Amino acid sequence: HGDFLTFGAYMAYLVNVTWGAPLVVAIFWAMLMTAVLGILLDRVLWAPMRAKHAGLLQFLLMAIGLAFLLRAIVQWFWGTEIRALDVNRTSSVELLGVRIGQTELIVVIVGLAVLIGVGIMLRMTVLGKQMRALSDDLELAETAGIDTRRVILWTWVFAGGLAGLAGVLVASITAIFPEMGFELLLPIFAAVILG
Repeated sequence: HGDFLTFGAYMAYLVNVTWGAPLVVAIFWAMLMTAVLGILLDRVLWAPMRAKHAGLLQFLLMAIGLAFLLRAIVQWFWGTEIRALDVNRTSSVELLGVRIGQTELIVVIVGLAVLIGVGIMLRMTVLGKQMRALSDDLELAETAGIDTRRVILWTWVFAGGLAGLAGVLVASITAIFPEMGFELLLPIFAAVILG
């Protein structure tokens, strides 16, 4: 997911800086392209391995190899130099006596809104309940009549889209470079464990 995040940041850079489109367009493009990448990788790599009942170690090794591959592809297309999105990093607002950058405030608000939205989706919708059922026990979910292929597809769509969004949010307050996702792996891991 760290390299999905990086991919999303570079997709936003492509639209926002290279093509000169507004950041909002870049956000949706990054989310869409990262979701498409997730679906493609699921079809090509993860689904065949699930069909062969691969173990955790095989999935872990595939994920590490895939991370190196994605990072190399990003470096091949964009190089290793540090880049930045076309956002206003100098404007600030004052809230309760504390000054915070306008872009940082927007990132915090969007992050909280997405976090609440995902929480509501996982608890209140049928798809969210099915996702939770699959994460508990895939075989039992299949026995209960859940279309696990469809749920896994939608999980990749959400995971990819949210990773792309996270990449844009991180890139809007920091810089873009090929190892940005790798540097965020420890906080990502901590968030997964806490979640």
